[in-house]
Order: sequence, then C-alpha cells, then structure tokens
Amino acid sequence: MVENLDCSQLDSIELRTLYEFMPTEEESKGLTVYMDDSKSRDDVFLNLTPCEQFMVAMKDLKDGERKLQSMIFISEFQGKMAELRWDVGHLSAACEELRMSKRFQMLLAIILRLVNKINSGGDDDAVIACGFSLDSLSKLGEVSMIAC
Repeated sequence: MVENLDCSQLDSIELRTLYEFMPTEEESKGLTVYMDDSKSRDDVFLNLTPCEQFMVAMKDLKDGERKLQSMIFISEFQGKMAELRWDVGHLSAACEELRMSKRFQMLLAIILRLVNKINSGGDDDAVIACGFSLDSLSKLGEVSMIAC
C-alpha cells in the first residue's frame, strides 16, 4: 500500500500511527542483522511481533517515510479543503454583510467628516479629503483623545 501510495483502506489517524512506528536507522540495522543471521527468514519473520514485522517490511522500502507522509497528506487533504471552503464562505459572507451595511457606511462618513474637520482646523474653505486609508483608522483613537 505504501509503495503505491494507496491510502484508501486507512484513515489519517491510522496512517499517523504507522508513521510513528517507522524504523529508525538504528532499528533498521538491528533488524537487518537479526534477519541475516537467521537460517530461515520466513520462520524468523513469523516469530516477530506485528510492530517488528512492519519495521522489517518498511526498512527496505525506498523513501518509505516520505511516501507515508504523502499518504497522510492525501488522506487529510479533502477534509482540510472542506474546512477551508467553510471558513472562506463565512469570511466572504461577513465581508458582504459589512459592505452592504448602512450603519457601517454612516460610521465611515462620520470618520471622514471628523478627519476633514481636524485637518482643516474648522476652516470651511479648506481642501477636504475624499477618503482615508484603513491604516489611518488605528490612529483615530489617538486623534480623538487630543481633539477632546
């Protein structure tokens, strides 16, 4: 299954558990020596625990660790995409609600008048701004304290 990146029979939790049991370099060397020292490889393999059998099977697999990581990614991808679509949908709805809000538009108009009043010093003939950057909103709290 790992060689073919077939994760259809295992979920991501099972794959992560298998990944935790990937043999280290030291374990691979020890298993190789143990298996090579035995007369009958099949008999020795059957006497190993399931975890050791897994390690023996995985130790000779080329790029086994990367393949198992890829299988984990593949198995989690659809779920993560569904979560992302849900989050983006909610964010888009919130942005649309804000964009269509009359109260928010009124708030922005009040802020623009306040900024123009502060910048012009009360002079009605002064050049007024047609807009402001959203970055300047963070400074509004400081300005309103000074204006008071």
